[in-house]
Amino acid sequence: MKAHFLGIGVILGIGVIPDGIGVPRFETKEVYLIRVASPWNPPQPAKVTILKVGNGPRAVTSSGNFIYVATFGSNDVSVIDGKTNQVVNTIMIGTSP
Repeated sequence: MKAHFLGIGVILGIGVIPDGIGVPRFETKEVYLIRVASPWNPPQPAKVTILKVGNGPRAVTSSGNFIYVATFGSNDVSVIDGKTNQVVNTIMIGTSP
């Protein structure tokens, strides 16, 4: 049985990122960065950024302006600059980060 969130497939490790949440999409090697807009002056819709990361992303976390995505199949962690929404580094970790 698959868990579905916003119709994007299997969700393993949703994480808090600056101004929103990060949602790994295991099947498509992507992470969704969902930025929650301010409800004040005037209300704005959330912004979604979809980035390609390593094979089998399973978890998302952040520290400061950097977002980290652990990828099971690639045995690495993708590092995303939270200001530019660009993958800036890939760190090899070993088996099943």
